[in-house]
Amino acid sequence: MKITDNTKYNLYNQKQPAFKAIHMKDSVIVQQQIDKYASKDLKYTAKDLFRYSPKLEEIAKKYEVLVKQKCKTHPILIIPMGLLAAVGTISAYSSGVSLLAGITAVSAVALYKWCEEKDGFTVQIGEKAVKNIFGQTKLHGAKTEPILIESLNEIHALDYMVSAAISTEKIKSIIEERKQQKEAQKYLIFEKLNKLFGDIKPKEKNRIINEIKKDKNIDYNLKDENGITPLEIILNSENKELLELLSDKELLYYPELDFVYEGITNPGFKSEARKLNLRFRDIEEAIRLESKEAMEKLEPQFKSPFFKNAATKIADSALDIKDNKFKSYFFAKHMKFLPEYMETQLLYYNQGGKNENR
Repeated sequence: MKITDNTKYNLYNQKQPAFKAIHMKDSVIVQQQIDKYASKDLKYTAKDLFRYSPKLEEIAKKYEVLVKQKCKTHPILIIPMGLLAAVGTISAYSSGVSLLAGITAVSAVALYKWCEEKDGFTVQIGEKAVKNIFGQTKLHGAKTEPILIESLNEIHALDYMVSAAISTEKIKSIIEERKQQKEAQKYLIFEKLNKLFGDIKPKEKNRIINEIKKDKNIDYNLKDENGITPLEIILNSENKELLELLSDKELLYYPELDFVYEGITNPGFKSEARKLNLRFRDIEEAIRLESKEAMEKLEPQFKSPFFKNAATKIADSALDIKDNKFKSYFFAKHMKFLPEYMETQLLYYNQGGKNENR
């Protein structure tokens, strides 16, 4: 079982490795009324909750379960004693300064909530658990409404309440809906790019470009229903301002980009486009597998106008291969596409690599 920092568990919990997570303190408390004037605290651990609700135990294997103590809180004002003394001293000089000091004192007051009486708890299930800056666990993403348990009768009905309010299928549908929303978010880049090429005011154009700049999750290799990527759209636009959006991005190369490049009419834009950080993943994989056959099939990619900017990285990955015969083949076959200083590597491997120094 996954255990959060603020959670302690008994041996029962340590024997449950299948759980995703249940977040709670050692135990939660529900008060049972003994008579008109007295009550006692009933404590429930994670083991107890699972005993009353097998359904909750089942759900905890797949989703995040947050169990929080419900308590009556009372705010307490805390004013540092040193500050009060300072205010008293200043007050002796002038009422004006006293007023200023009083304002300062109020601004330094701390508001603290004291949990006077624990009574009941809530159970909530969600997609993701995150700690905030105060160390408190919160559920993010898709999540259910909290189930409130305040009495012994509700403890006995916990399994029914969990089953009725939070069926596994309901959670699945919530999370599936969340995934669909995230998927739809990915395609917003196409909508924004289309707006930029329309008839819009400069202020609106700047707003959209700034939105794109700030969005770190944009996939510029994502294909729309026609198989077109944002990368292709930007290259086709010959818009330098949009091209700058890609300057610090690692993008994936694919052969269709060469055709897009050939269609660029602006020489300056063409020159800047060649500087894009494109990753030739097929060539990297062929080198990793030391496959001459794959290298032969990928020969056209070495001739891509985008390859020169990736050549050093590709050559370095070839140098990391242990097989000197493959290295010799690689440098002999592709030397004309690699940086000039790599010619010394070609000479070395043509000599059979007699020492281990590069």
